[in-house]
Amino acid sequence: MSLPDNLNRWAAGFGDQPALTFLDHHGPRPLGEAVVLTWAELDRRVSAVAAWIQRRACRGQRAAILAPHGPDYVIAFLAALRAGIIAVPLFPPGHPGTVGRLAAMFADCGPRLVLTTRAQLAAVDGFLDSHGLRKPEVVAVDALPDAIGAEVEPAWHTGDDVAYLQYPPTWTGAPCAVQVTFRNAVDNALTLVESIGALPGQSPSVSWLPLHHAEGLLLGVIAPVAVRARAVLMDPAAFLLKPERWLRALTANPGAVSAAPDFAYGYCAARIGAQEKAVLRLDHVRALFVDGASAQAQTLSRFLAAFAECGLRPEAVRCGYGPVGAAALVSVTTAEPRRTGFDRALLRRGRAEPRAENAPDALTLLSSGTPTRHRVRIVATGSTLDPASGSSANGRTLPDGAVGEVWVSGALGPGFWGRRKPGERPFGNRLPDADAPAHGWLRTGDLGLIDDGELYVLGRVGELLTVRDRQHYPYDVEATVGGAHSALRAHQAAVFTVREFDRVLTVLVAERVRECSTQQVAGQVRRAVTARHGLVLDRVVLVDSGRLPRTPDGAVCRATTRDRYLTGGFD
Repeated sequence: MSLPDNLNRWAAGFGDQPALTFLDHHGPRPLGEAVVLTWAELDRRVSAVAAWIQRRACRGQRAAILAPHGPDYVIAFLAALRAGIIAVPLFPPGHPGTVGRLAAMFADCGPRLVLTTRAQLAAVDGFLDSHGLRKPEVVAVDALPDAIGAEVEPAWHTGDDVAYLQYPPTWTGAPCAVQVTFRNAVDNALTLVESIGALPGQSPSVSWLPLHHAEGLLLGVIAPVAVRARAVLMDPAAFLLKPERWLRALTANPGAVSAAPDFAYGYCAARIGAQEKAVLRLDHVRALFVDGASAQAQTLSRFLAAFAECGLRPEAVRCGYGPVGAAALVSVTTAEPRRTGFDRALLRRGRAEPRAENAPDALTLLSSGTPTRHRVRIVATGSTLDPASGSSANGRTLPDGAVGEVWVSGALGPGFWGRRKPGERPFGNRLPDADAPAHGWLRTGDLGLIDDGELYVLGRVGELLTVRDRQHYPYDVEATVGGAHSALRAHQAAVFTVREFDRVLTVLVAERVRECSTQQVAGQVRRAVTARHGLVLDRVVLVDSGRLPRTPDGAVCRATTRDRYLTGGFD
């Protein structure tokens, strides 16, 4: 059953029950002004917008969503699916530093329609005109009357039809959208729900993640509609300004399920004080997810220690892994993620040797669980491509305990939108020493290892620091930086390498949280990094708070930071 069918089913059987609550924090209320839609109201609004779409677009055409975070965004997304066209979750113009990226994604997907709101109409028109984009038809979804919903004709879907296009927020270079089918969307929701044993109607979803992100869309829209869960949403800016708002929403919704990137857990531990904690009750939180590709053991330890007094249970924290280039949630832990210490020096050489967590040479990693719906292999990095087909010609599978690139096969979706050059297409690769699945293997671009059947993800292959034939993991170095001086924080730094003539230089760009002596901080950081990692920081750049480029959910983007450094953006 597709998501539009599910919505219709819940409206028929549970029409007067709340489906969506949006916490608007622009007013004075500490918990936000609640805007509530029942299943019947949500279904009615979706049908109205879907009827308008069907008069103007044909099957296979695209509708770009340029609406602000909130109920109208959810309505626009579900309406595109009900109308039988492909939704493209984007964001409204006006976010600083994102207009160029938005224009590139818009041109790439070539939408027939734009779905926005009355408040954004002028901004959207100005954006289209200023970038010379082909002018699609634009509508404010909050201006359409419910009555036209009676004219909607149910669109026929198969599980393999493309439901929407997802642009990964951290993708560099030309925009590249992943096609997500109706089957992919429902399978991901079921993987998430089954990992925690959630029951329909009893585990509300609480989320501040951007709805144009894969995780935000899955948690805030797809999973709730798939399994009849009430969605409680708030704007990402509401969390970033006052992180206690997220935890207060968890307190107010017993049995809640939520997710956040690694930095958000450290942000909460550092910013929420005793006065705010006094009103928090987190003992009934069912699950808090974190992406295994960014999860750091010490961050989650600080978070659990900070909110143990509020009743937070360690087993409530879960890790999961979904590759950037796929439409699939590959693995999720069914309990508290396993913590395993590995020899840091051997990891740099590509071998995973267990060590006690408190050993001075240990790097503790968090498991992302055991893959169940997909097959996973660890493959030697640097596998070459067949220039004719774009598939790997000599991938070599590595044994358990070896570090390499994570390759995945299974229900990953049809691949990227549009035609790509061979080197830009990581789907359909071959492994000579493994069974050949029907659709080949996906090269995820992530480093990982398998230990005792569980997957550990160590970061992106392209972000690995390789200096003098030794490899270092940037998040590990950044964690050391954050603890080296009181003016710095681990989640407010980016380390990367650049080439100058015949030398590879290691560069650190970090935000200072207070005034300090640049020379003193740089010296202290250099000594700490050299002592722990045997790595020399050739350049240390300290900038004011807020200067580092971030993704819409607030995480520092290393690739963009590197690009800005190379173009003199931090001078």
